[in-house]
Amino acid sequence: MVDGKHLRGSGKGKSAQVKLVEVLALHLHTTLAQARAEGREDQALLELLDRLGAEGLKGKVVVGDAGYLYPELAGKVVQKGGRTSLS
Repeated sequence: MVDGKHLRGSGKGKSAQVKLVEVLALHLHTTLAQARAEGREDQALLELLDRLGAEGLKGKVVVGDAGYLYPELAGKVVQKGGRTSLS
């Protein structure tokens, strides 16, 4: 599962609010990887997929909300051996 979050308490004063993108393994109740999203969350997810080895998604289904429905992202998931609702 892929999820984006705004960190509570960040963005106070003149500081920008911090956004994170996480790749979660729900059955293990753990976060596999996370990255700070400087712009669009899908770009941060593409970086995370690059950090995960080629075996990282083999046989897995990647689930996310509408913010992650980009053809480039779906293509990267399939390239890594995974599946999405777009592939």
